[in-house]
Amino acid sequence: MDYEREFERLKASTLTLITESIKQANNTQFNVVVGGRKVIRKIGSYRPDRLRSLMDKPSVTLGAVDGSCSVDVFGDTVFISVVAASLMYEMVVSDSVWVEKWPEQGVEYSFILPVLAHQADAESSDSSSPFVNLASNLMKLLEFLTVADTMSIADIVLADGSLSMDYKTSVSTSINEKLYKKTSLNGLKTAWGGLDEYDLLINLYRGLDLLAVRPLNPFALIFSAERNGGTAVLDGLDVNCVRQLQAFAAAYPDKIQLDTHTLTLSQDAMKSWDRLTATLNLIKQNITLYRGSHPLVILDRPLGLDDINLLRAYALIGILLKAKYLGKLLIGVAKDSTSTSLQELIFREMSPTNRGFILPDKLALEVYSALKEPTLINEPWSTLEYDPLSELSSTNNEPPMRGVFSRFYVQLMVSEGVRSDVFVCERLKRHAVDMFDPYSETDDPDQEYTLGLLQALSQPTGSIPEALGHTYPLFEVDKYVKHIVSGLRSIVRGYQKLLITDPAYREYLSIIKPFRQKRSEFERGRRSWEQTR
Repeated sequence: MDYEREFERLKASTLTLITESIKQANNTQFNVVVGGRKVIRKIGSYRPDRLRSLMDKPSVTLGAVDGSCSVDVFGDTVFISVVAASLMYEMVVSDSVWVEKWPEQGVEYSFILPVLAHQADAESSDSSSPFVNLASNLMKLLEFLTVADTMSIADIVLADGSLSMDYKTSVSTSINEKLYKKTSLNGLKTAWGGLDEYDLLINLYRGLDLLAVRPLNPFALIFSAERNGGTAVLDGLDVNCVRQLQAFAAAYPDKIQLDTHTLTLSQDAMKSWDRLTATLNLIKQNITLYRGSHPLVILDRPLGLDDINLLRAYALIGILLKAKYLGKLLIGVAKDSTSTSLQELIFREMSPTNRGFILPDKLALEVYSALKEPTLINEPWSTLEYDPLSELSSTNNEPPMRGVFSRFYVQLMVSEGVRSDVFVCERLKRHAVDMFDPYSETDDPDQEYTLGLLQALSQPTGSIPEALGHTYPLFEVDKYVKHIVSGLRSIVRGYQKLLITDPAYREYLSIIKPFRQKRSEFERGRRSWEQTR
């Protein structure tokens, strides 16, 4: 390879990116007015006593949650090391808001999962991609379980990642790929009865129960009937909604009954969410208490990637419902988000073909703040909050969650003359707004509170360049979980060394070694024998 030539190409492509970024920043009118409000605005002054007045206590407990994983292939066995953990902080109100730097350990799940290659339908033991997907989804599942447990302790929970995109990805995938039909969870026995297809399908739409709007779709009506002792009135529904309800009643006659004016659920249907909650608890017990023969074998049912994807959706919906029920503030911080939803909002009147060079939102805002608004170096700023799912086209397979999530982009001052990178923040609204108008004026006490909280959480990061653009608690918990994963990998490496060096395992080792490795050893032996002959 001609390294000098490749280096010149790299420099040229980087220069093109910077040039286009400057052009994008100069041509982008971020100060457009939408619904009478500017898209970019300054945060303004903070009131440190807001933490105290909103929580009605002298201090506030905060939990930061993150996860990590690794995949090691050894012979025909794959070792997946997974960890999810939370660290607890105490926010104390004084003349200025500060966060206790040395946290206490909160909730922690960590384990090593050995998987045989043929069990995951891998093409060969040399390919780790199926196991990377399994590890990633398993880590997310554990993160959501950790968030749920942290919420029982903390008033505020910071989660590493995008709440709305996690919801859209996990729920839409489960519905569109019909995982509820082919999952091993179908027929699983729980204390509330056996899981069936109705339970697995209807609960993928339970996030609709977060919306404080009049139920206008069959799923919201079913959840309304659950809260109302098993019945819901059907007056005033449109024809399409009635047809969907009739189709559900025909498909699941033992769950749903319809007459002219009333929808009635059976007693079995009323326990639908309880059965899924019990299943998630079984998963947690297997992992944390090491019950059963294997962490991913529940009541003699081995769980695969599709099953984990489905459970991930239910676990995420569970934490959203729990946050609303407990009145906790749940904030997701997407440090490396490349979402273009903000530019979709700004360029909504333009066709995609006319937009030209499109940057990720974060990069566009960073270039904009540095070049077009140099005065912002003296004070922090953020974008207007908006609904990240408001512009997504809704189909019958995608439950509308508009008005539940609120996204905004923030750039903070972390020390004199030093600004953070732009990072993305999404929070679950404790009081959902009108789902059809994300720009309506609402009394949202969380807005000032959340921005003040983020400013407070950025203070310890002044001497840590890696944390600029991320809040300090998430930076610290990220280091914590990676330390645990490193320890888990050391256990795996120790096991591998034992197999390689102990003569007692030599016969077993000759079986589990990949063909390429055995062929190389035989070839080295043949050449050595020829040279000494």
